[in-house]
Amino acid sequence: MNSNNNKFSINNSVIVKYLDFYDWLSGFVDAEGNFLIIINKKRKIIRFRFAIKLHIDDINTLYYIQKEVGGIGIVRKYSLKYYAEYIILDFNHIKDIIVPIFEKYRLLTTKKYSFSLFA
Repeated sequence: MNSNNNKFSINNSVIVKYLDFYDWLSGFVDAEGNFLIIINKKRKIIRFRFAIKLHIDDINTLYYIQKEVGGIGIVRKYSLKYYAEYIILDFNHIKDIIVPIFEKYRLLTTKKYSFSLFA
């Protein structure tokens, strides 16, 4: 393989060259993401939550993902616990942006089942 073509270029934030970002994201979420439905029966509220949790050293990857999906959601840093998390709670962002991504770029692991319940 030519050293200048068809390879990943990785720096402080993961930059994927010559590969569709959403293909990469699908695989990444298969490994590191989660889809959560929170039901509060007392208040009669249902909330949806999409998150990716990484070691704090990889926080730039979370900022990169946030940027690539349109700047939605928030990145939180938990310094005392040594991790960071990218979280989307807004139902419309989940429905209009996150769900269509994973409907087109299918998850391959058991996370596929979690997503099917979520979507």
